[in-house]
Amino acid sequence: RGSGTGNYGQAVPLAGGVLLDLSELVGFEEVAPGVVLAWAGQNMGEIEAGMRPRGYELRFFPSTIAKASIGGFVAGGSTGVGGVNYGTLTEPGNVTALRVVTAEASPRVLELRSQDDLLAVTHAYGTTGVITAVELPLAPATQWSEYVYSFSDLEGAIRCGFALAESPGISVRNV
Repeated sequence: RGSGTGNYGQAVPLAGGVLLDLSELVGFEEVAPGVVLAWAGQNMGEIEAGMRPRGYELRFFPSTIAKASIGGFVAGGSTGVGGVNYGTLTEPGNVTALRVVTAEASPRVLELRSQDDLLAVTHAYGTTGVITAVELPLAPATQWSEYVYSFSDLEGAIRCGFALAESPGISVRNV
């Protein structure tokens, strides 16, 4: 289990089951320019804060970044802030490697790097193995500004959102 910030119930057993708390499996490091390796329990907000002084930021993250763990986000998440630029977790290049412990009689520790292997674990809610570490590419850090707009109707809000997201003159992280 990640930090319990998911709002969809994730893979909750109807009867019995095991809950693994990975909240103390923390730490992260830049393993190459623009690439971070983080233990599954690491808080995503702390990764973002730790990478900014090095000139990088997370490509995308959930709205619950202040509480969410990287392992939980990769196991149960889909997309988030930054998705307008990078899409979803399952798109090639958004997760570059996973360390996973299998759920077998004799568990194995696997280092997954191929897109097919990553897809078997990403957004699978831990049903195909326990994610213990995540490697992600980073984006160049940008000084972002946040704005809130009000619209009299939904159509106007949608038109504005698309115009902002598609504007070549505006860098966007979330619309």
